[in-house]
Order: sequence, then structure tokens, then C-alpha cells
Amino acid sequence: MKLFLILLPFFLFLGSCSRVHLLGMQKHEFSVQPKHIIWFQLAGLNEEHVAMLRFATLPNERKSSLESMDCLGKMWNYNFYKIRPQSNLGFLAQMVGKDNIKNSCADYSYSPAWNILEKLNYRTYILENGANGPKSLLNSLNCPASGGGSFLDQVTLWSMAKTATESDLLFHYQDKTIEGIDKPVIAFDRACQNGICFSSLTENVRSLYRRIVLDKKSYLFIIRDFNLESKLKEGKIAETREVLSEYEKLLSYFKDEATGNPLMEIVVTSSAALPIEYPDQGVPWIEFENQGKNILYKKTALTSPAFAFGAGSENFCGFFNESEVYSRLLWFKTDRDKKGGAGFWF
Repeated sequence: MKLFLILLPFFLFLGSCSRVHLLGMQKHEFSVQPKHIIWFQLAGLNEEHVAMLRFATLPNERKSSLESMDCLGKMWNYNFYKIRPQSNLGFLAQMVGKDNIKNSCADYSYSPAWNILEKLNYRTYILENGANGPKSLLNSLNCPASGGGSFLDQVTLWSMAKTATESDLLFHYQDKTIEGIDKPVIAFDRACQNGICFSSLTENVRSLYRRIVLDKKSYLFIIRDFNLESKLKEGKIAETREVLSEYEKLLSYFKDEATGNPLMEIVVTSSAALPIEYPDQGVPWIEFENQGKNILYKKTALTSPAFAFGAGSENFCGFFNESEVYSRLLWFKTDRDKKGGAGFWF
């Protein structure tokens, strides 16, 4: 009995050391500060949209990339002024951590997440697709600078859109050199100057990531896409499925990257999610698959999904306001707090 009591602390110590941490029944290392952050902002995305892939293009035994993320959260889509604001306003709230979004120049007076990360030697890159007019962060350039700087001072922004002036910088995913390697710039896709884009989101994302973003020690790469929202509002189901397929390929690509990189975090946030009512099985479903028929469209939802994978993904579980994406992106459990507290990186 005395021997047992002597050895008991040793057995308890061994048990605590061998404990495996799980998240969603998968092994997961908690409280890791991500150094490589990939953030997709996909306007209009609803988790049930995955059905368009699951029942049509994916093998039944394989989950889509969204289905196999570490965490699924739900974000309330409202601010101080409006219930169900437009997706670009929701995305702005996510970036600056404020509910006080007025759809005016005042919105760009807040400090975005990348200003904090820049102080910690993170480089920030943004690629926009389908972000026309007020949807684009370039809209901030029409506002007077606040606090001695512009909203986009610390970022390189690549826009898949037509240039505003002839003097604007251009880029192409096949160019030998691409603007934005050494210092923050704003550049427009050369393949999008004739009304339509002859380059794809996938081609641009993979090229820019491999050639510029990847070799940085710490980075935030934001991919903002509004095409899914546009196709759904136009009732173009076949084209909506194509957009979803492109998202699936990109997420699968980055999840493969994250598998060998414990410091990578992948975050997917939506805003102004567009739920739809699918048809019943049989002929109505076949007509939906082939022709986009028998589907009912609804108002934008009061909540939008947030998905996360890899380092820090546990921060995106549960219900929270859209504006909390900012703090959840910059939050981690501090090792120096012996009581198990938490804090921000800054």
C-alpha cells in the first residue's frame, strides 16, 4: 500500500503527458500562434451550398474541404444600424472588429487587423475577385486618410478588375516578376482589362501564393470573392456550382499545405449568407441538377458560417458576432499566465 502511494504521482504524471488533445474527434494542438494565415472571405456562402458538390461532383465517400474543417462557427449578421447588412459591410466589420459600420468613409478610420500584424512583422496580401465599386477595399482610397495613413498603407492588394487610370500597375499570374514582392502596392490583373477576366481565381491565388507569399516568415493572405453571391442572385445554379468547385480546389490545396505546416491557419468566413430551399428527390432534383429548376430563394440569413482549420482554429467554434472575427484571429492562450488566462498577440 505504501509503495502504491509512493508511485501514484508518477502514474498520474505519465497519464497527463500521454493525453491526446482532440477537436472534432481529430488530433489538434491548441493555443498555437499561427504564422501563416490564409483567410477566405466568400460572400453569400452558406454551409448547405456544399450539397451542390456533395450530390453531384464529389464521390459519396469523400467529404468536401469545408465539411472536413476543424471548426464550424456561426456569426450574427447585423451591426448597430442594420440587420442583415450587405456582404461587403459584414466583411469590413470582420476586418476592423467594429459593429459601428455606417457604409461611409468613417468605416475606414478604424484600424484593420493587418495594422496589428504589421507590428509583429507579418506581411499582408489581399486578392479581390468580383469586388466591384463599394465591394472593393479600393473604395477606401476615395476617403480622406485618417491618422496620417490610408486603410491600405500596409498591404499589397491585387484586384481582378479593370484599372481606374492608365497609370495603374498591372500584374499577370504568368509574369516573370509580379508587383508586390518588396513593398506594398496596388495592382490590377492584366487579363481583366477587356470586360471579362481571362485568368481564373485559382490561377491567380496559386501563382501569387507560391511566388510571393510563401517565402515570407509570417503572413496574412486574404482572398475576397463575390462571385458566388452574384451567381446565386442571378439564379445561375450551374455557374454557382462551378464557383463552389473552384473554392473546393483552393481549400483542398491549402489544406494540403497546412498538413505539413503546424503554424498555418485557414479561415473561411461568409457574410450575407444566401440560404436556398432545395427541391425534393426524384425528377425535381434532376431538373435542379441539370437546369437549375425547382429551387426557392430566400432573404439573406441572420447568421453566416465561419470555418477554420489548423493553428488557432479552435477560436472559431460556436456563435459570435461578425465583428469578433478580428479578435478571434488575434487571440491565443498565453503560456506566461499560469492560471490559464488568455490574451492578444499585441
